[in-house]
Amino acid sequence: MENIYYRNLRANIWKLYVFKAFTKRSFLPLIAIYSTQVAGLTLSQLGIVAGVSSGIALIMEIPGGYIADKIGHKQALVLGAFFLTISPLFYVLMPSFIGITLASGFFFFGYSFHSGTLQAFMHETLIELDMENKFSKIQARGNMWGLIGNIFLVALVPITYSINPKIPFIIGSLLISVVFFYSLTLTNPSQVKTKVEDMGIFDIKNLIKSLKRNNNYILFILLGIVASVYDKVPIFREIYFQALDIPVVYFG
Repeated sequence: MENIYYRNLRANIWKLYVFKAFTKRSFLPLIAIYSTQVAGLTLSQLGIVAGVSSGIALIMEIPGGYIADKIGHKQALVLGAFFLTISPLFYVLMPSFIGITLASGFFFFGYSFHSGTLQAFMHETLIELDMENKFSKIQARGNMWGLIGNIFLVALVPITYSINPKIPFIIGSLLISVVFFYSLTLTNPSQVKTKVEDMGIFDIKNLIKSLKRNNNYILFILLGIVASVYDKVPIFREIYFQALDIPVVYFG
């Protein structure tokens, strides 16, 4: 009969699916509209917010994984989930340039503790369960549930915007709080320790060293500009939709 420790360890697997499904920002399509309509931001200020959030994501790419390895992966997941949970509340409590910036900044700060750490923690779990050969399959299934959750939540949550523009962000915080409470119940594998960098997670420090050796700075800058445009232009898409008189309820 399976003892309690291994039963709890096995529960980490389905909790991974919860992480994948509920860490998505269900209110994402509404951020630009809320920022301009309710918080009164200009397009320039919205661009600054996007730049700050990207900067935080870049800066935390290295220390996020390092801190996770130092304090423990479960503790890092709990810490990250806490910041992810409170980030939408800044939209509700501080509808201003400062509040929107803090909301975006806290989200990416919290996410940095999950990036790579969640995979490393699951790898440790599966090794201890003697299921390491199923790592890719379980990761793929987790991504599937994440996409399914994202489809439903991003489609449904914007419907509440017409009732009150703050409701989607409150719902978003409540949904992510599920991840926070589940992170507290994770079971730490006692025998295995996997470092985040051992999982092959993107390491910007090594990338810079490689670029320096090969003198590929121009290519790096060009790729960075392309990636930034691809990632940040959609932030302004909803504003364009509104200019076309497309109802907010369809944004999801």
